[in-house]
Amino acid sequence: MLPVISVEDHAHAESMLPRFFPAAHAFLLALAFLVALAGFRTFPDVMQFGFTPEFLRIAETSELEGHFREALASQKGIVIDAIRRAPLYPFALIFSNRVLGSYEALRYVQFAALVLSFYLWGLAARAFLGWATALCFFVLLLGAAAPPFYASVLYPYTFQYLLASLAYLSLIYGLQRRTAGLVALAGLFAGLAMYEQATHLFLPAFVCSGLLIFRHRLRIDWRRPLLFVLIAYVTASPWLLRNASLGSFGMNAKLGYALGWTYGHLKTSSPTAPYARRFDQLVHRHGSDIGTLVFIEEQIGREGSTYAQADRKLVSIVVEKMRENPRHVVRSIQQNLRRFPSGLVKLKATFLYADGHPPFARWFLEFVRGRVSILDWVVFFAFIPGTVLAWRVRPAFALVSASIVTYTMLTTIPLVRFYDNRYRGFAGAIILLLAAHLFVSGVTRLYLRMRRNTRGDLSVNS
Repeated sequence: MLPVISVEDHAHAESMLPRFFPAAHAFLLALAFLVALAGFRTFPDVMQFGFTPEFLRIAETSELEGHFREALASQKGIVIDAIRRAPLYPFALIFSNRVLGSYEALRYVQFAALVLSFYLWGLAARAFLGWATALCFFVLLLGAAAPPFYASVLYPYTFQYLLASLAYLSLIYGLQRRTAGLVALAGLFAGLAMYEQATHLFLPAFVCSGLLIFRHRLRIDWRRPLLFVLIAYVTASPWLLRNASLGSFGMNAKLGYALGWTYGHLKTSSPTAPYARRFDQLVHRHGSDIGTLVFIEEQIGREGSTYAQADRKLVSIVVEKMRENPRHVVRSIQQNLRRFPSGLVKLKATFLYADGHPPFARWFLEFVRGRVSILDWVVFFAFIPGTVLAWRVRPAFALVSASIVTYTMLTTIPLVRFYDNRYRGFAGAIILLLAAHLFVSGVTRLYLRMRRNTRGDLSVNS
């Protein structure tokens, strides 16, 4: 049976902590800085990773031409206009180049964003669930592999982490304090987060649905969640309309690439989709990741397709593969589901130098293999009853948190070839925080029971 901690018990547990926090905010900020610095072993070095060259090319061409211009990083040296990326990170690179002197100097801003994110979650833990939970959260955060990785590469991960954290923490504060201004601000941050992470497109609507269903239990005005959603999509609407005018739905046109990378290796006995055999040849030659990109290049260069048209062709080809191989699709989802807790607490993770450039060598290989340790499973399964406990004292926080983790699982697990913990985003912080709440509640309950038993023994003896 889960331990039920009353408000009085929480107050007594707080009294067990020494009263040496005269400046709580400064203490939490310092703790966040130290945890971030301990995890980011290579700071201030930074590495290019994955599609970093694509973001750099977008930033360079946009800066030269004076307006946003996107180009696909071609495997054959061809510059291809595309609608793969939202503009916020390239603009951050341009800002870094102009103000800080180089694109790579953005690492300092990314590190500051990581520290601020940790501080915000520590502040939320203290405000919603108490000091003990906040301190336990930072202890678990020391072993989290993904956030330092976000800050150490030129990639949008860190800003997405910060913007999403600002959005949904502002929403929770706004709902609890019945402040429309905070809810509107949350919608603004949620819309900006979409510019960094396209899979966040439906997250505001998903969270809003849960809030509306449980609005009577939460005692919230139904107009507040709707205000949040409205502001979020108004903020994202310029980019949504721009992409719609180019023949694409959403914040980018990467569904074909995601499906091609994940399921492009599957076989079909008699493919009927146009260019399916050519796609199979490219996947056989280059693998599903590079083969998918080369297919898009060929469709644009040889067939005269737009990027959106090439992406739709990929969708039709891969959907045919998925229909003919449903067991393989289910098996892939099952494998990714088992990998989801990977690296929640990876205490032995170390950043090593390899071939003269940072960072990750053996650490990075362990990182992307998605291995799950016993400690990962303990923390992940502690998150579930931790959410139930939080629901009893902070229902809005618990509901929004559970919605975010559920949505993250639904949108990443089916669309990733090999799941690793960088895809969890800020949902990882939520899992750690609520697991910390369960650990602290259990220890507090045990302490209080022992204390009461001791008092009972003393009274009997007297």
